[in-house]
Amino acid sequence: MADSIEIIPATIPITVTQGDTLVWTTTIKTDGVAENLTVANTVVGVIIESTTTGTNILALSSTGVSPAIAVNASGEATVTITAAQTTAITPGGYYYALRWTKGSTGAIRTLHAGSFTVKKPIS
Repeated sequence: MADSIEIIPATIPITVTQGDTLVWTTTIKTDGVAENLTVANTVVGVIIESTTTGTNILALSSTGVSPAIAVNASGEATVTITAAQTTAITPGGYYYALRWTKGSTGAIRTLHAGSFTVKKPIS
């Protein structure tokens, strides 16, 4: 019998220069098999929040008219944070998390999270 169960997201720090576009792709697999992220009610989201107040600075999702997260049947979720969005974030340290809601079960899983640093651009 197990003494404990730990489901801990991968810690992946992200740093971006204010005013730059940031794009990354995460492949979601279960037991080595890619998840079909086009199944109804499947959602991949990213939230960036203040480390001091917990206030949401930016929320992105794979749902809606112009989703900021593109998903496909091969398990790939491509997050795009636009130059305008990073321009609107004050340089400093934040926290982010990427979460996946599995459409067939409604189960929610934080896949990776960590520091989100916005650097001041060199002028």
